[in-house]
Amino acid sequence: MLTGPLPVLVVGAVMAVAQASGRAWDPIDADQYWLASSHLDHLYAYNWTSATDYASPPTIAQLWAPFHVLPFEVVLVAWITFLFGCLWYAARAWALPIVVLGLVGIGTGISDISAPLAIILLGNVSMLMTAGVVATVRHPAAVAIPALTKIGPGTALGWHVFRREWRAAAIGVASCLVVFGISFVLSPSAWIDWVGWIARNYGSSPIPLLPIPFLIRFPVGVAIVAIAARTDRRWLVPIGAGLCIPADYGAGFLTVWVGSLGLLGQ
Repeated sequence: MLTGPLPVLVVGAVMAVAQASGRAWDPIDADQYWLASSHLDHLYAYNWTSATDYASPPTIAQLWAPFHVLPFEVVLVAWITFLFGCLWYAARAWALPIVVLGLVGIGTGISDISAPLAIILLGNVSMLMTAGVVATVRHPAAVAIPALTKIGPGTALGWHVFRREWRAAAIGVASCLVVFGISFVLSPSAWIDWVGWIARNYGSSPIPLLPIPFLIRFPVGVAIVAIAARTDRRWLVPIGAGLCIPADYGAGFLTVWVGSLGLLGQ
């Protein structure tokens, strides 16, 4: 029973209610998404000077925008609970132990072991991205999730490319193009602004970044995905995809690596 999704969702809902009532864990990134989605015509500051500045692709803010018909507290509880569901999808039987370990990490200040839980409690999209990486191995169209949230982990589609599963690879590419096309039609200026924002601010994050440069991590990540595909080791895909996050804050890659646990033995 404890290995199923229900216990994880219940724990997530309780934590989310605590957050929504202001009693625990400030959901900084969820606040950021909520604010950004209220002004889609101006998502990006000229210079990245604060951790609260919106820095993600426009798709996330666009997805949040319709929920402004509801109170933020309701949306927050639903979002955080959903992210706990994403954790279960990614890690399966390991999800509840990851939550427990995360609470230990938060309580002791050991940030590395608390990273997967902490990223959820921030309301960050990363756990959805992780679920998308895992789902890509099974359903190539799901690659649109990591590709249009954190970009680099879209390399999970390499599982199908390096296995020469050309139809699956084409489905993955098509899904990305369709989702991007809809997003671009809704707000072309937002994508143009985002590209300009990246050009001005990449490498100048106000949040400490992993000291290993992206130009090193990316080819290593792609190589790991290639090895995964050629040796039929699915669990390696999240390892490689996690290294391909362009701006990795601290131990953010660990959030993606938990997806390996859900793919063990498959």
